[in-house]
Amino acid sequence: MRPKVAVDICNTLADINKILKSLGYDTESYGGVPNDFFENNLWVFSEAEPIKYSKECLCKLAESCDIVYLTARPKVAESVTREWLLKNGFPYGELVFSANKAKDFKENQCIFAIDDAPFEVENYRKSDCLVMVPKQPYNNTLGDVFKWEEWANVLQVS
Repeated sequence: MRPKVAVDICNTLADINKILKSLGYDTESYGGVPNDFFENNLWVFSEAEPIKYSKECLCKLAESCDIVYLTARPKVAESVTREWLLKNGFPYGELVFSANKAKDFKENQCIFAIDDAPFEVENYRKSDCLVMVPKQPYNNTLGDVFKWEEWANVLQVS
């Protein structure tokens, strides 16, 4: 059985912050959008651009690991999420909509996670889950923060 890696989508792979910023939302701190914003604006998920080098790194990782897309997106975003992953060339992986990522991480027997959200990172760590943190303005103090470009250099992808 191949090892599994849990990967978040929003602001880990998909640059949702770029769209939020263009709409006038503060993207320097985490959160700040109304609770129902995404359910009422699914177009944000389909229009987001991939974060540079995230696809290439994930494709390289998928050569030796199974990908589990572990997202806090609303379940109503399932089809737009699947279409976005396919359209942008991300590797095949199971798609799990989660209200408790650390629990789902363990249930899926993942070996590590990649997630940008400070509260998710904290929950992973409290549950003794290894998590890597893609750099965002709101998570620089969390430790284990990386840039996809740096990881692309290590993995020798372009």
